[in-house]
Amino acid sequence: MLKVICKDIFVDITSPIDVCHLSSIEKFDLTVDIDEDHGHIQISNDNLQKLFQIFSNITHLKATYLNSDTVRTLLNNCPSLEGLTLCDCPDIGQDAFNSIPLLNNMKALSIIGTYINDNVLKAIVQNTPNLEHLSVQQSVYVTDVGFSFVGVHCKKLKCLIIEKYAYSKGRNITNIGID
Repeated sequence: MLKVICKDIFVDITSPIDVCHLSSIEKFDLTVDIDEDHGHIQISNDNLQKLFQIFSNITHLKATYLNSDTVRTLLNNCPSLEGLTLCDCPDIGQDAFNSIPLLNNMKALSIIGTYINDNVLKAIVQNTPNLEHLSVQQSVYVTDVGFSFVGVHCKKLKCLIIEKYAYSKGRNITNIGID
């Protein structure tokens, strides 16, 4: 199910076709329902890419199970994006962020349970100069090197949340990377 805020009114959407009549969508809370019998996600990444191409005025998105192509489509088509939360997106790779545009409006970014690495974090922070809130949780491939990029590029950062994935081994984040 897709929860959409349109002019401060919450609307539940079960199909991308349901969205087409809404013209001023700004906030998406994408809570993906998984078909328990077949294991299929109800709203596909292909359909989400079509939505992100249509609704370029999205300012906030919270999503799970997105892939690289969908993230790339979102970032390239929604320049007004201010807040983005990506949870449990193991299919997002470095290629999703390799050529992201400058996102001057981005103020809050949460990446939880993805497989991003230091180079991805560098690409992100280089293109989000006004980032104030960054949360990187359960991303086992981010090390001191990645967080040193945050310190160099995020001059307006007010809040940094780092959480180690409970089952990760060899993760290399120390006080040096955070300083």
